[in-house]
Amino acid sequence: MLLGPALKLGVMATATGVNTTNYFFPAGRWCEVICHKGVDCCFTQETSGQKEWPALANDYALHLIEGNIIPMQDATTIAGYKKGSDPSKYVQLTTTTLQTYPVDFHIMPTCANETLCAAKGEYINDDGILLN
Repeated sequence: MLLGPALKLGVMATATGVNTTNYFFPAGRWCEVICHKGVDCCFTQETSGQKEWPALANDYALHLIEGNIIPMQDATTIAGYKKGSDPSKYVQLTTTTLQTYPVDFHIMPTCANETLCAAKGEYINDDGILLN
C-alpha cells in the first residue's frame, strides 16, 4: 500500500510457507528504509508492475521512492523495548516525550548527475502542548 507520495509498505499476509511474494511498485528508484537483508536494498522499477521480494508471513518492507525525504523516530529503541523485558520499564511515548529524542531523516535524492541531486519532504513538529 502507498503511504502518501513517497512511501510504500509491503506486508505479506495472504500465505504461509513461502519465502517471497510479488508486490506492486510504481516506476522509479526505490530503497528499503530499514534494510533487513544486509544487502543492497535499492532497485529501479523501470515500469509500474510486480516485483518479487523476500517475504515471510511476519515480514514487512517500507520503501522510499527517489526524490523524497522522510523523518523517522525508532520507537522501539526510544521505549527501551527488548524481547522478554518488563513492559513497566518502557518509556511512555507521547508527542511531548518524543521532543527529547533525535529525529532521523531518510533522504533518497533524484540525481541528474554525480553532483546535482535533489529531494523534498515536509517535517511538521507537533510539541503536544501548543494548539496552533
